[in-house]
Amino acid sequence: MRLAKSLCLLLCLPFLALAGPGPLGISFVDTDQLHLLYADPSLNYLVPHAARTFSNAFDWQRRIFGWEPSERTTVWLRDFADYGNAGVSPAPDTLLRMDVAPAANAFETNPSNERMYSTMNHEMVHVATTDIASSEDRRWRGFFLGKVAPQSAHPESLVYSYLTVPRFTVPRWYLEGSAVFMETWMAGGLGRAQGGYDEMVFRAMVRDDAHFYDPLGLVSRGTRVDFQVVANAYLYGGRFFTWLAYAHSPEKVVAWLRRDEGSRRHYADQFEQVFGMPLDQAWQDWIAFEHEFQRKNLAEVRKHAITPERKLAASALGSVSRA
Repeated sequence: MRLAKSLCLLLCLPFLALAGPGPLGISFVDTDQLHLLYADPSLNYLVPHAARTFSNAFDWQRRIFGWEPSERTTVWLRDFADYGNAGVSPAPDTLLRMDVAPAANAFETNPSNERMYSTMNHEMVHVATTDIASSEDRRWRGFFLGKVAPQSAHPESLVYSYLTVPRFTVPRWYLEGSAVFMETWMAGGLGRAQGGYDEMVFRAMVRDDAHFYDPLGLVSRGTRVDFQVVANAYLYGGRFFTWLAYAHSPEKVVAWLRRDEGSRRHYADQFEQVFGMPLDQAWQDWIAFEHEFQRKNLAEVRKHAITPERKLAASALGSVSRA
């Protein structure tokens, strides 16, 4: 049976270099750029698809960002959660952890197609934009014998991390906003950057004259009012990156995310070099655009009568799906 599964993997994925059981009962699949691990045999069926979607996303990142990976990416497939999720740690080694359960689509917050495809696209943006390095970054990595992960017990490690992985020492809205925008681009427009939920949030904010956080306020006060963990980072970041592409071109967005020779180490300095204006100024330009854009949308909505309200339950039900 084990031999048959290995042969199936090799037939489905001709680019595989090695596939089979490893130590401690952990199975693995190796290619030139991927080290995929999983311990649960019930995930065997998903392995070829995971490897293929990784390869597709990997090739796309290399083409768009000019990224040459410093090492293989380790992908850990696991089934520990009720809902799909994923996360990337770029230092000291590149690790992508993926919970393979179906995504939670309550309130339609995560419009996407197949879960492995959309999640791999999103997470590989993190892998590429944090691992990408200039010759100066590579020299620092050589000096510190690799990429340095910051540790709260040793605050000075944050400086070492900034020298070796500069695009990791950035606000959460930058990381998630870029990945939300790119995942939507990679899926031909199907994603959170053009999702109905994000549109609804900002339309409601304009209607209610709600406060729009600036970049500093978003990472300080804005993190305290999230109704879900770091939701504002995805909402604001995705919306800002999408506006940048609309107002200034996708090519400039990519140039901001790249780490070319001559690019600035700090993300805000690099923004000013690419867009010719301070980040705070562009942020205010986006807010002004958003207000005008949503006022026009609200004017169109008000041309039609509101559907009469009909209560389905006496009290709030919390975060539930359409069903």
